[in-house]
Amino acid sequence: MRIIKIMLASVLTIAVLSTSTAQFSIGTKGSVQFSTVSVDGINTSIIEKGWNSGYDVSIFANIPVTESFSFQPELSYNEKGFEIGQGIDIDLFNVNLPIGVSAVTEIKYVQAPLLGRYEITGQNGGVYFLAGPSVAYATKGNLRTKVNTIIDINLSNTDIDITNENYKRFEFAGQIGTGAFVNIGSSRLFAELKYHHGFTDLLADPILDVRLKNRAFGIGAGLSISL
Repeated sequence: MRIIKIMLASVLTIAVLSTSTAQFSIGTKGSVQFSTVSVDGINTSIIEKGWNSGYDVSIFANIPVTESFSFQPELSYNEKGFEIGQGIDIDLFNVNLPIGVSAVTEIKYVQAPLLGRYEITGQNGGVYFLAGPSVAYATKGNLRTKVNTIIDINLSNTDIDITNENYKRFEFAGQIGTGAFVNIGSSRLFAELKYHHGFTDLLADPILDVRLKNRAFGIGAGLSISL
């Protein structure tokens, strides 16, 4: 919580000190997010990891510092997760069927990135680049098991007790991204690609000696309005 307060105070200070003629703007965006985890502490060759498809919805403000550079604080609600399982190929009537059971972990976060933004602007649009730190707090978790065949069949759906001491609800991460935008009057339509790199452990189990960190890619679109 102290980190979030420092980030918000920094944003307000930048807004007060900024003398740029560029316009302050607010916006919203939505992304499809593909996430997994890095695994440390055990022999990773025994774990077959997969990607989880989730979502990320955000609101943000753009606070100009110069014509090309600005700060972009965001507040988002998103889902990150990963899949772990082992597949077995079965030959049935001369048709090869991959069958296996996998476990899908899905965790919901409230997240607050503070990103620096650099723009290259043309007459009707342009491109931009983002980078900066992020803090997040896990609000709930879910563990889903399924059988992987020609179609996936869900076996169970269980809530995860993320208050357990082995789970780390606060996450500190870094984000980088890029996008392109089109100006439409005082509004902007944009498409964006972003990478999320977690630095803190999602799970740290001293008995099993396993540590997991979030990794995610997001692709999405949004709209901002100059004020």
